Amino acid sequence: MPTVFPSLMYRDCPAAMVWLHEVLGFTEHAVYKDDQGQIMHAEMRFGNGMIMLGSKKAPGSLWDDIGPSSVYLTAPDAAAVDTAYARAETHAGEIVSPLKDQDYGSHEFTVKDPEGNMWSIGTYAPGA
Repeated sequence: MPTVFPSLMYRDCPAAMVWLHEVLGFTEHAVYKDDQGQIMHAEMRFGNGMIMLGSKKAPGSLWDDIGPSSVYLTAPDAAAVDTAYARAETHAGEIVSPLKDQDYGSHEFTVKDPEGNMWSIGTYAPGA
């Protein structure tokens, strides 16, 4: 079971969740909305990991002034990285580091989401 859960805040959380699913292959785990339908907290899975998301301008949010984040995702194999890269190119993701094989053995790339967060996906597994 993972013990670290990155938490990212978005101005448009529903659009971010669609992008994360369509481009990087995340799946929705839970979504909690307020009485007006604004997403207050959401959880999405990637492999055995999970991230938490929320709306920046949600009433009472402490996170109105946070900036973009950077998250690294470990894919099960190079084919999964290649598939994610093809989806990123197709869905107009801004590729900031193209697909390549690193000196440390990872097959990876980095894409920027519509709100400026950087997402790297590769075969490197920190601590493995």
